[in-house]
Amino acid sequence: MKRQIVMAVSMTVLCAVGAAVAQPGSAYVSGLLHQALGDAQLGPADGRSLHVGEIGGSGEDGVEISMDSVFGGGAAIDVEAFLATPGATLRHRHKGWDGLIYGNHHVVSNGDGTGTLIFDYSGSGAVAVRTVEYDDAGMIVFDETVGGPIVARPWVPNFYCADGSTPIIIIREFNGWLWIQWICATSGPYTAGDPHGRVIVIPTLPGGVPGMAGIASMDITASGIPALTVEEAHLQTFGVHSWGTGQAQVAEVCDDADGCAADEYKLFVGNLGSSGQDGVAFDVGPHGGGISVTSVVGNCCRGHVIIMKLYDDEGHEQRVSRTQIDELEPLEELDADFSSLGAAGFILTLFGPSGEVLGPPDGTAFFSGGPKPVFTNLCPPGQIEKWFNQGTTSNPVWVFQGCEGFYDFVLPGYGPVSGVDSFRIEPLDATSGFGRLVRCVITSDDPEGLTIDSVVVTPALRGDLNCDGLVNAFDIDPFVLALTNPAGYTLAYPDCNLLSADANGDGLVNAFDIDPFVQILVGG
Repeated sequence: MKRQIVMAVSMTVLCAVGAAVAQPGSAYVSGLLHQALGDAQLGPADGRSLHVGEIGGSGEDGVEISMDSVFGGGAAIDVEAFLATPGATLRHRHKGWDGLIYGNHHVVSNGDGTGTLIFDYSGSGAVAVRTVEYDDAGMIVFDETVGGPIVARPWVPNFYCADGSTPIIIIREFNGWLWIQWICATSGPYTAGDPHGRVIVIPTLPGGVPGMAGIASMDITASGIPALTVEEAHLQTFGVHSWGTGQAQVAEVCDDADGCAADEYKLFVGNLGSSGQDGVAFDVGPHGGGISVTSVVGNCCRGHVIIMKLYDDEGHEQRVSRTQIDELEPLEELDADFSSLGAAGFILTLFGPSGEVLGPPDGTAFFSGGPKPVFTNLCPPGQIEKWFNQGTTSNPVWVFQGCEGFYDFVLPGYGPVSGVDSFRIEPLDATSGFGRLVRCVITSDDPEGLTIDSVVVTPALRGDLNCDGLVNAFDIDPFVLALTNPAGYTLAYPDCNLLSADANGDGLVNAFDIDPFVQILVGG
């Protein structure tokens, strides 16, 4: 029997998110509300970028990015003018849900591309602060813990941009850790875990508790420069880099009036229009091999379309869409577009409850522009459905699993098929492969919004714990670290996927992975 989760999210919260309108001095960028601070003036948003002008010398002018996240989030800042201005400052403040400032951090420019980092956790009462710095290859070059709430470090960024451009600085809070990372402005869209230098800062609170949970907003202010550009705002819900696309607005929600544990929060995507461009994006990172997304089923209307899209590192796209075709009956037409792979259409394979193939033994081919399959007995409102991509670079495959009960299909040219438990979609006669998976985007035109129940990024190669693309003896020590100290593993290998240690593929990292890891290691 499949798991059932009924969402009872407060409609007050959902309506507020879905209908929110930016007031003067504010704008929604990447699905998050940006509000001017001090005397700053916000320019019109350009995609995921926002110009913040009229910055004076008070150090209080800038922008506040609302997050209200138990996981954390961040944004990127163009620092070209800042690094060229002696004495200029950038300040980033972590504001908690109670409105208090728990972290007040500064970067002071020397005007020659270097500066000083000052991490101040006085507001949180931190008793110690650990600072870890990485070089461009991801190797730790500095690791020190000092007592007290304030730490200052000289900053000599080890970036190199081949075209001479100045990097973009990414600042994010994640599970109470502060991450400062930089990438070249011309390297294309930012993706979490881009292989460039970084600094990770971990405060220890009284009682020996590392980090801080939850962030209401991130305040970014400056002085000494007339303007700055803030971009790429995002949340870290489910531990995955996510943001709103189009006009969509994203927010974490809790379905329990008494509060939720971190793993019980959902991601609500509201303000969905009819353009088909509004939705949510998830960054897979540099070592993701696939992604699974579980969503809560809504109750919309005829013509409603939901599209799941994947993008590789060269911008190629593959998509699967579902269109509700009847106002009263739960009927949806299924379609897929793998044209970027040179595919002529897609192959649909239906499976019964024991994994047996139903219908044609090799699946049914559907050509682009031709008739499409229709299925019914859909998930009722409030239940969950799960889509995941388990394909390789040469043959991406979407698989649908979820809901209680079974599905009925009508296959053009074949007829009805009943008792379907899951189904698979893959390209038909593809002439080229899909590159490294970098991003998953889900769009919808449902006026009631879209609720994401969970997101999990699966590793590109299980057993590759040091992320070098191989499974060998060099993975043994990081595997042991992942089993015994997951936080320590994340710190030592910040670009890697902890689930690489999930050698038996059950979604957990524990002692049951030891024997499967050994089998992978010896070539089993």
